[in-house]
Amino acid sequence: MPLFKSLLIGTTFLVHFYAASQNRLVINDNGFVTLDSNTYLVIENSSQDAISTTGSGGNILSEEETARIKWSVGTQTGNFVIPLTTATSVKIPLSVNITTAGVGNGEIVVSSWGGDTWDNNTYRPSGVNSMAAPGDSNNSENVIDRFWVIDPVGYSTLPEGNFTFGYNDAERTATGNTMNSGSLSAQRHDGTAWITPVGGTDNHPTYTVSGVLFTTSTFNSVWTLVN
Repeated sequence: MPLFKSLLIGTTFLVHFYAASQNRLVINDNGFVTLDSNTYLVIENSSQDAISTTGSGGNILSEEETARIKWSVGTQTGNFVIPLTTATSVKIPLSVNITTAGVGNGEIVVSSWGGDTWDNNTYRPSGVNSMAAPGDSNNSENVIDRFWVIDPVGYSTLPEGNFTFGYNDAERTATGNTMNSGSLSAQRHDGTAWITPVGGTDNHPTYTVSGVLFTTSTFNSVWTLVN
């Protein structure tokens, strides 16, 4: 397992082995970290700035369920920002703002990916059996063309706080979707079914949905944004 104490990315860095582990990742001047399938980028530092960007920013390209960032957050609180970017180079940062610390040697494992069609059934996460809604066998037209897996592992008590999801508006307006601007809310899958949307504020000019609360009982791993 390659181990870096501190890694500065200025152009492109491809993670194509099982796990790259480092103490701190700094992405400079719009550099890219691109993750292959079946990989982990492991950040073994619980500081909020263990992943940071400088200059004109930075990008982490996941775009597959098994292309994952694993951040050893532990019992820390604070706002942990992962500078995710889409395959079309649109920045969609994910913020995990922990306001009540978890208990245990925990890690937050994240991946996010989009699809090339309005029909989310064709690229839904493992463990999600359908995109059904009450009275509708496929509600994909009301779902942004993207999923997030945010998985808390290793905790005896999960942390609490809120998410901010950055999104690509083209994944809302794609042909076949029927979502209105400024109307997105976050929705989670509890491992059995999609739960009533938990809310959040769609800040449409900045393309973020903020203030999405998670608790010890609702920190489920699969999320999306819905109309």
